[in-house]
Amino acid sequence: MEKSIGSFLLALVLFTSCEKKEEPVKLPTRGLSMVTTIEMKEDYSQQVCFNLETGAKFTSATYGWDLAFDNRNGSNLIIMNTGKDVKAWVSNDTGFAAVTSTNGINFDWDRSGAEYDSLIIKDRWLNNGQCNHKLILLDLSNLEPADKRYKKMQVTSVNATHYTLRLANINGSDEQTVTIIRQTGQNFTYFSFNPQPEQKACEPASLSWHLMFTRYKTWVSALGTTIPYNVTGVWLNPEGVSCTRLVDIPFELITYENVKNISLQNKRDAVGYEWKGFDFDFTNGNYKIFSNWTYIIKDASGTYFKMRFLDFYDANHHKGFPKIEYQKL
Repeated sequence: MEKSIGSFLLALVLFTSCEKKEEPVKLPTRGLSMVTTIEMKEDYSQQVCFNLETGAKFTSATYGWDLAFDNRNGSNLIIMNTGKDVKAWVSNDTGFAAVTSTNGINFDWDRSGAEYDSLIIKDRWLNNGQCNHKLILLDLSNLEPADKRYKKMQVTSVNATHYTLRLANINGSDEQTVTIIRQTGQNFTYFSFNPQPEQKACEPASLSWHLMFTRYKTWVSALGTTIPYNVTGVWLNPEGVSCTRLVDIPFELITYENVKNISLQNKRDAVGYEWKGFDFDFTNGNYKIFSNWTYIIKDASGTYFKMRFLDFYDANHHKGFPKIEYQKL
């Protein structure tokens, strides 16, 4: 009898030793909830790139650039600073002297979602990878001197390292050739026309930030129509960052399990500006914050974060200081 029991126990040990062990599911390490203020200033003169992982901020001048040239492989987009009110029109003319005034020009702005078909200049100056020399007309806004406000531009060549531009005032004066160097590891190279053509550092390395707090033009509904309007909001890093908004789960209760299979979008203005609204009940006019809205953000590495807005004012009640709470999930 003891021999039978011993044989049974030995067989059981051998069976269990051969059984495949289940590996425990490793959930991402959850970070601490953090609160920070983004200093855009009361006149919105600063735009800020923000890293949700490290809390790092990269600040530059909101109105310090006019165009941004795409550095990413296989992409040659040109986008405009609509927060400064820069707008453009692409002519079918290829002669640099074909246009010498703004007569008949229908300038327009890029749309805030930055979908390809919603951009005005984008890569319309290319045909099958070759420059077609289409004339691009620019209105740099009333922030510029009247004699330097309107420009014309041709992209005369482009390759993996740089863009070459032919530039002048719209009347043909101050003509010059400029080279825009593609900044390796950054999404865009930023460029300003005045007081002289110059590249600007307006964002850090492409994988070192998630959100840009900035000023931009969007289309809003007012009095039964849709009009272009400058807003203060948030853009996503186009290099792999996506987002959605939750309103039915309190911020404190949202976990990785809630969001790991959630549908996200990568439109540039997916966070946007609507986390605040104007409260007409206050005598002085104030922005109210929808702190019950939580933004779920996923970066290029697959890491999830949650974020909500808490305020838009500093301690002295100056607007332009968004306060956010954020946490790695």
